[in-house]
Amino acid sequence: LPFPQGLVVEHDGRPQLAVAGAKVFQTRTLARWPDGSVRWALVDFQADVEAGRASTSYHVIPGPGASPDPPLARVAQDRIAVDTGPLRAEVKRLAFNLFDRVTVSDRDIVTAGSSAGVRLVFGRDLVPASIVPGSEAIAIEENGPVRAVIKATGTLRSPDAGSLGYTARMHFYRGKSRVRVVFTLRNASQASVEHAFIKSLDLLTTLNAAGPLTAQVATHKGPRTAELGASDVTFYQAFSAFPQVDQGSDLFLDRAPIPRDPARPNQRAFLQEGRRLPGRLPAHR
Repeated sequence: LPFPQGLVVEHDGRPQLAVAGAKVFQTRTLARWPDGSVRWALVDFQADVEAGRASTSYHVIPGPGASPDPPLARVAQDRIAVDTGPLRAEVKRLAFNLFDRVTVSDRDIVTAGSSAGVRLVFGRDLVPASIVPGSEAIAIEENGPVRAVIKATGTLRSPDAGSLGYTARMHFYRGKSRVRVVFTLRNASQASVEHAFIKSLDLLTTLNAAGPLTAQVATHKGPRTAELGASDVTFYQAFSAFPQVDQGSDLFLDRAPIPRDPARPNQRAFLQEGRRLPGRLPAHR
């Protein structure tokens, strides 16, 4: 929310605001005016609203900046612990492996030390890249009674294929057993200026859950539901509009992780393809 200069002050990084009608809320200053007053404020709260409808029952008013409920996350020795109510999770502060331990409704579904976490394999390598010692920074970026965000940054390096930086943000919500993870891989740095040919990028969490499990995946043809058992659900991009060169070169096409389609030798076509956007792709020579 934007505010005129001098209207809203802050205390400990929180605009002195509240949300009338919400049981729990939190705020954070995003930008300040030259006089130190709040220019932009982020306001988080949970609301009950019918699907496809709007509600006018909630109003931002002057207040303490957050409801008195305890924040969701806390630092506990070598890890960060998050408790949303139905979900408790632990994230290691070193050797980042996404979720090191997860308990849902008092049941361990991820056992500590069982998950591999981030696995990046460069196109020229057979083994995954490893996290560069000393490059990791894992901390609580945002914390309150409604939402907590853990931010993890680091560098993945291969002895032969260079290095790439990553940023992971893990969003936890009060009263929810789901987590939103945004993972960004950066191919732009002064330390590594060469092209990076990536064979695969996996975010691996090992589930310790008995009984049949199902997953629903959104596709461009609608949602699909699959049972998780001996096989995994894999997300991948096998078709790209990235500028490519002639079929005879040794660059992008020949390094793709999916085999090309022999029935379409004159096209940029693979045996398996992701979603192809409407329209024609420009020719690249």
